[in-house]
Amino acid sequence: KLELTLKGLEFIESDKVESSLVSFDDAFTFIHKYEESNGNKINDKIEELKSDILNNYCLAYYLLEEYEKSLDYGNMGLKLDSYVSF
Repeated sequence: KLELTLKGLEFIESDKVESSLVSFDDAFTFIHKYEESNGNKINDKIEELKSDILNNYCLAYYLLEEYEKSLDYGNMGLKLDSYVSF
């Protein structure tokens, strides 16, 4: 859900980075439930939202100085983003 992603970004701005991860987890859980309820059909808007969330994870882990996790999430986000772009 977009609101959960925005809430996560607000946590980052408020220097509550670890709390942002909980919001991103909740957003991802919501997306997975939505996909399951729609027969796991690929939807460009959902894939774009997942890419955004993965990139937000990347930022959060970077700020927490967990650089390997940051890189992993950034790469996952880029892979989805390149899929959506075509």
